[in-house]
Amino acid sequence: MEQRLQIGEVADLLQINSSKLRYWEQQGLLRLERETENNYRQYSLQDLLRITDILFYRNLQFSTREVRQLLEQSAGDMERELEQKQREIEAQLLSLLHIKQEIMTRRDCLQEAVRLQQQPYRLGVPDFVRMREFREDHAADWQLMLWNQNSSVTLQRWEDDEVLYGVPAEDDETVIWQLQQGTQYAEVLLRYETKKQQYIDIRQHCQALREMNWQVGQIVSRFLFSANEDGISYDFYKGWIEVWR
Repeated sequence: MEQRLQIGEVADLLQINSSKLRYWEQQGLLRLERETENNYRQYSLQDLLRITDILFYRNLQFSTREVRQLLEQSAGDMERELEQKQREIEAQLLSLLHIKQEIMTRRDCLQEAVRLQQQPYRLGVPDFVRMREFREDHAADWQLMLWNQNSSVTLQRWEDDEVLYGVPAEDDETVIWQLQQGTQYAEVLLRYETKKQQYIDIRQHCQALREMNWQVGQIVSRFLFSANEDGISYDFYKGWIEVWR
């Protein structure tokens, strides 16, 4: 006579929770025999093999309802279901890769802020060459900003001028700023205080550069991240101050 196991024995053997086995039975995935005297569940070898099938598909992220349907389908129908699940997983992988890239980019921005604090006024070149004005009434510009926050760039003609918001421009777009060959820039970390809606340290940077015998001109910047310092909310930008002697 074939050996029959009780629910606790199956749970120990397959390392799963007894409540999960009861739930699968309630959902119709398992059809068990019961002992006549005490109505205890009895699991045969075929029941255990069925459970391994259920576990296999659950590990592939099929829902309980989907597993029940799969176990009742033909091989052809099952192939189509697995193909669809594969497409879903591939889409999830692409999404996760994008999330991973965004995390890495933000970490790079945080590390760049540390470098700018440790090595201010190092000569460099902006990492974009053309800027057009940000169009507040265009959904496409907001979508660009939502998709890539670091696409937010700014321009100040002089240190006391109004901040103009922009995005890197394509070759065929009208620009408000363009990188000129041979122009030198000093790299700085800029803090934009959200409440005051202004950069709070441009004057200090410009003064420091003048004390180094530089003349200063236009200031462009690219958004890095937002953070809180001493209870004050700031947007942090990597700035490039035009300099010459």
